[in-house]
Amino acid sequence: MNIKQVDAGSAMTWLSEGWRLFKLNPGMWIALIIVYLVIMIVLGIIPILGGLALALITPALMTGMMHAARELDQGRDISIETLFAPLTDARKRGPMLTLGALYIAVGVVLVILIFIMGGSALIGGAMMGGHAGAGMAAAGGMGLSMIIGLLAGFVIGMAFVYAGPLVMFQDVAPVEAIKGSFSACLRNIVPFIVYGIIAVILTVIAALPMFLGLLVVGPMLCAATYASYKAILE
Repeated sequence: MNIKQVDAGSAMTWLSEGWRLFKLNPGMWIALIIVYLVIMIVLGIIPILGGLALALITPALMTGMMHAARELDQGRDISIETLFAPLTDARKRGPMLTLGALYIAVGVVLVILIFIMGGSALIGGAMMGGHAGAGMAAAGGMGLSMIIGLLAGFVIGMAFVYAGPLVMFQDVAPVEAIKGSFSACLRNIVPFIVYGIIAVILTVIAALPMFLGLLVVGPMLCAATYASYKAILE
């Protein structure tokens, strides 16, 4: 695993490359993102088990989208099966599901941490000032929980964004892939933040026309993320 350091301007290069890869087969890209969204919706409406199943396969599906970008980048065609390649490949299925299990474990720890922080603030407020203090503490606890959640989500994103591609494309073990992904993002934190800000802005804009823009922006960002992986880790 060779981690390279790039400058902030690389974020625009990744987005440009993502758009180029999207244009190579826009119809199939849209089909892939629709299938992905359908899976999310179907599993999302199943109480508890559906959410767990979705979290378990999320790293594999995200890697499947980047696998599609890699296939196009190397001159090969893509199909619906490309999305599921990380799960249908017998050698990759186990490590990918292990990544999913680790993703779930990290999420559970995050929820517990937020709950503890919010609960501690509420108890402290009640001890100090009765109902009024408890109310103020609850508001403060919620704000603190949101901040912790955002920061933790950012760190989790750093840990998992390249973990799947490292497992899929370089046969890196899951735990080492998570460490490698976090190290790669930390070493390139400025372009990573720039890319993240632009990605959020594009996603918000794309969501305005009844979310239809996400059918284009979603695949483009997946391809751009692959481009960033290629620039930093290959």
